[in-house]
Amino acid sequence: MGVYAARPAPSLEKSFGDAGGSESSPPWPWLDPEPLKPDTGTQGEEELLGWLVSGDSAQRAEAQLRLLTQGESLLPRLEVLAVGAPDDEAKAAVLEFLEVLTARRVHPSLLGPYPRLSALAEKSVARGQELVAAWEMAQPARQLVAEFQPGLCATGPPPEPRLLIEGRELRELRDALGALGGLALPGIEKLMASGSTTSRLQGIVLAMELGLRPGAAALEGLRQDAREVELDVSALSLSFMPARHMARSKQGSKKVSVSKRASILERGLSMHWRERRDHEPFALRAEDDAHEWFSVARWAWAEGGAPAFNQGGRDLISSFRTTGAWEATDAQLYWNHARPLWRLWWTAMRTHPGPYERLRWSALASSAQGYQYRFDTHPSKESWLRIEAASPVKAELLAVPLFGKKPFVLWRGALPLKLRLKQPVSAVNIRVSLEGKWVDSGLSVSPQEGELQTLWLHPELLRRHLQEEARR
Repeated sequence: MGVYAARPAPSLEKSFGDAGGSESSPPWPWLDPEPLKPDTGTQGEEELLGWLVSGDSAQRAEAQLRLLTQGESLLPRLEVLAVGAPDDEAKAAVLEFLEVLTARRVHPSLLGPYPRLSALAEKSVARGQELVAAWEMAQPARQLVAEFQPGLCATGPPPEPRLLIEGRELRELRDALGALGGLALPGIEKLMASGSTTSRLQGIVLAMELGLRPGAAALEGLRQDAREVELDVSALSLSFMPARHMARSKQGSKKVSVSKRASILERGLSMHWRERRDHEPFALRAEDDAHEWFSVARWAWAEGGAPAFNQGGRDLISSFRTTGAWEATDAQLYWNHARPLWRLWWTAMRTHPGPYERLRWSALASSAQGYQYRFDTHPSKESWLRIEAASPVKAELLAVPLFGKKPFVLWRGALPLKLRLKQPVSAVNIRVSLEGKWVDSGLSVSPQEGELQTLWLHPELLRRHLQEEARR
């Protein structure tokens, strides 16, 4: 249907040169840049509504994301779409969007005037209420723990602790409710109205972890609750050397206010998580919408994997900026530029078994521009840099010292290169010789202590990318 049928996702089998993961070549393919060029055309609202019942997950997800901000105004047209749904798969797709729409934008109670939407949602709503029934009575407070984050500065009041789910039973309840999206809200609101203070606090934490916005009445009742729950406290300490890690220690107990946590929940689920300013790039607003969608569309990640809004979602949104989407002035231009990488992500990452691999995505996203990175630990405490090239090329490394000192040429010559950095630097910028001219590649590396950072270059693809950047 539309651009998705006319232009499928880039093939992961297409590569330039050797991509077998040898010492001189990356473990991921060099993608053909042509399928990653911006799309053209426009999609009106009616076409996007049709995409909601597409069999293509990426197409369906794009439609959800772009329509999500319309909120309650969409309900009449969704009712028509549900009435005309030709089969169970189409009905399931409408239900899928209802789970996303009701997470923050439309409270499930507003589905009442729409018989077909209410019928689709009925089973999920009932399931949510059934799941919380056993939790409306008093539950052990040890299911939750208050965790203090480390601060690098000692100024100002200490931050409020994070409330984390420690108990296996409450984690299982969270995961089961999470599968229902926003249709779990009526059940969670029953927990918030419990006579047990602990259960009410657990309802707040469940809503916060699942990214669900309770109704105004439920929040107001919690804000008026001055009672407290005593929780075990732990603190995280940050150690920098020789490797960064977080250590956790017990710190006694703390009384946690229900009303204060309700206010924190309400602030955290505000519709826009940052202040919007006049004359800001349109891309920032598009990214806001994408962040919201990823935070509630839990089905967007592979079955059995992590929730969608993890590092993978953030990396994808950031990678859109490399496509020209940052210069877009409206949603259509933004998505025409972003869609090729969006399709690639759904092909390469969403269906990829196992946990999200950040290096794999960053390599694929950048490969058509002529470079790929990889980070490995090194047995020594030294910093190592290796640069390989798919074809002969000369390079110049410009070291940027710490504390604002003047940059200096660290190395110049023909690749490949393996170099030990004898002193810490802020960054190493790379210039390459293309067609007899020194060109700033825009690439920068910063190997850390005990790390080997490898950069693979494909001069032909890099040259194409730099020429396109110069024409913008």
